[in-house]
Amino acid sequence: MTSSNSALPKMAGYTIVAAAVYLVGLAAATFLPGNILGALEDIGAFALLVSAAYYGFRAFRWGKRRLLWKVRNKIIVSFAFVGIIPLIILLIIASTVLIIILKQVSGFYLEHELGVITETLDTAGRTALLDYLRPGDHSVAAARSAAEDGLRGLPFGLRHAAFLIYRTQHGSEEYRWIDTVVDPDNSPPLPPPMPAWVRDGYSGFTRDDQKVSFTDVVDLDSRTRLIIQLPFDQRTIDYLKRRTSLEVLLTRAPRENPSFQQAYASLGDAQQGFSIHWANPFKPIAWDTGQADELWSIALSVPLRTLLDYFFDQGTGPLIVLLVLLGVLFVAVEFISLVIGVAIARGITQSIHDIYSAVLSIQAGDFSVRIPSRRKDQLDNVAESLNEMSTSIVQLMGEIAKRESIEKELEIAKEVQIQLFPQQVPALSPLQIAASCSPARQVSGDYYDFLAHGSGHLDIVVGDISGKGISAALLMASLQATIRSGLGELNGDPRARISQVVRSVNRQLYRRSSPESYSTLVLSHFDAEKMRLSYCNAGHHPPLLFSEGRVSGLTIGGTVVGLFENWDFEAGEVTLRPGDLLLYFTDGVVEAANSEGEQFGTDRVTEIIRNNLFLTADDIQQLLLDQVFEWTGDADQADDITVVCIKVG
Repeated sequence: MTSSNSALPKMAGYTIVAAAVYLVGLAAATFLPGNILGALEDIGAFALLVSAAYYGFRAFRWGKRRLLWKVRNKIIVSFAFVGIIPLIILLIIASTVLIIILKQVSGFYLEHELGVITETLDTAGRTALLDYLRPGDHSVAAARSAAEDGLRGLPFGLRHAAFLIYRTQHGSEEYRWIDTVVDPDNSPPLPPPMPAWVRDGYSGFTRDDQKVSFTDVVDLDSRTRLIIQLPFDQRTIDYLKRRTSLEVLLTRAPRENPSFQQAYASLGDAQQGFSIHWANPFKPIAWDTGQADELWSIALSVPLRTLLDYFFDQGTGPLIVLLVLLGVLFVAVEFISLVIGVAIARGITQSIHDIYSAVLSIQAGDFSVRIPSRRKDQLDNVAESLNEMSTSIVQLMGEIAKRESIEKELEIAKEVQIQLFPQQVPALSPLQIAASCSPARQVSGDYYDFLAHGSGHLDIVVGDISGKGISAALLMASLQATIRSGLGELNGDPRARISQVVRSVNRQLYRRSSPESYSTLVLSHFDAEKMRLSYCNAGHHPPLLFSEGRVSGLTIGGTVVGLFENWDFEAGEVTLRPGDLLLYFTDGVVEAANSEGEQFGTDRVTEIIRNNLFLTADDIQQLLLDQVFEWTGDADQADDITVVCIKVG
């Protein structure tokens, strides 16, 4: 679209230049004839034609887009191309073929009627010639009497024909005319003597002295010829009209007679109903030479009913009634089809309009809009789907609002939980301490804590509540409060103190939580003066102690806390040496799975730590976390991950 719009200024500049070139050329051709600058007129005109074609194409595209943007207009145009235009073309072709056939039939009808006239003349001529050739008198009076009898045998409209009898004498080959003129006012147009070419017989049109006539040669013996000549004049035309309803006009061919088209157009003006116009060209024979003459035409107009009567002997009444009924049926079917098509198109466009209006309303933020159900069809299913979508969007927006509220509450809970974790690791010589917790959700069910007692004693707590999310976080907060309350001040043997605190936590968690709630827990106490670590492992993954090339797990303790009310927990003790490393972690580390479902495992943890014992506690902890997240890749974190790394300096 951008490139198309940018082409308009360029074409406008091109048009201005083309107009300027054209005007310069026009001025040069006007004021300086013969100057070479006059050629610019043609160049400019051609350039302007190119510009006009471009703007015409752009106008066509613009009009097409505006016209066909609405579905209703597209359906109307498709109806026109699929139904109306082919129907119009079919009607034009059918009417053209019918008219051509009717015109040809009218020509055949004229030829038939002219043949009837020729046969009538031939019959009357043979009767007259038989009367003349009877034994007895062959005088001029006898010839005229025979001609009179022949004329009386013709219909009234044909009695202006001329009968010419030619006869040879014994021993002579020349035919001589015997005067048969009955009425001097009806003198024959064919002067004697008889042309030689007529001896072999002839029936057709002849022309002499600009008069066209029917000519028929009758011969009953070798010595006598009867030539019957009927002028093709107004009397003959009137006879044809009375007999057949034909209107006939005899004239030269159109190219030689400028008035032919006007006369041809005037035919049939006085007739009732539909009539067929046609023109039959022919070449009459020149009487004196026997050669084909110049082209003439018989223009005719024949009523359609006359043609039908001619080809259907039973009459055209039933046929016309049948044609009218078929026409009425065709019009009725077309009208019904049009009404049905308009109704279907209106239903389609109305449904699309409803859908389009609903989409605009939804786009504007009104999700309460509903599309009315008008009919059971595919568009109605689309409308129902859109209504369901609007309802789903409203419900989804409500769910999103609730979820946002929950997310906001979770953010608050997360902030609160962060405050429960140690804000900084304690500084206790000679230990390096690093700790972190990565929750699988907003809040975590893992728990770690440090409680310092003076400058040489430190309690270390790592726990993992069953489950994840809010319930685990709440249980973790309760567990933390219980542990901190139970640890209190240092007194007596650290192992006895730790065991007592774990037993107390177990009883309270059992009594205050649901039966399926429990927690794993490792409670440790470090004495910096004696370099001893006392601990109690309540069902947790054993912390790993890396000391002098060996790896051991802190396993002494008991089962998980919260499942059994009365359970006895033991405490163990280990001595730490410089360079030792103690690693606490939750099951989120060893159970982290890759895309193929394979878990990270304790062996990989051990191998990573053993190969990097020279690093600081912070670096080891970060390296382990990086390796775990690299192992899981793009998979969602399945469980909380907590790591506490303690290295003896």
